[in-house]
Amino acid sequence: MSATGTKLLLADARAIADDLLSMIRGEAFVVGSIRRGEPEVGDIELAVYVNAVVDIPVGIGGLLPDAYETIKGGRKHWKFWQIRNVERGHVVDLYRFDDLNRGSITLMRTGPASFSKQFVTALRSQGYRHHEGYVRYLADDGSLVRCDHELVAFALAAMEWVEPEDRR
Repeated sequence: MSATGTKLLLADARAIADDLLSMIRGEAFVVGSIRRGEPEVGDIELAVYVNAVVDIPVGIGGLLPDAYETIKGGRKHWKFWQIRNVERGHVVDLYRFDDLNRGSITLMRTGPASFSKQFVTALRSQGYRHHEGYVRYLADDGSLVRCDHELVAFALAAMEWVEPEDRR
């Protein structure tokens, strides 16, 4: 949910997400409540490939129209970056992914939280854990498990596929 409490209608949130995606050079896609098709959206969530270049204008205060201000993250090698539109108040969460965690990030960040918790619990029952954005083995030193597609994430957790709009 948005840090400001601002709710957007799905169509408005999708339009903003599309604008933001056009400011990213490289692979990026919508996750969260927009992907689930929720009628109202608390924040806009995007997954961004590690090599993508993000050209969203981030300013300080209200100096630039439609500029965003950094709330969290934004360092050079960020995993998570949260920004807020200065004038309209909506919040955008950007999650970095790579070829090893594309699937688990897509599943986890599509949510909702209760579904993500179900996934994490199911992973544990199969001898894995989700830690720092990656699926890892429980039995050894926590080495990474390749999870390059959302279908792989479901398979690792021994869960049947659930369409995003049906995830509860």
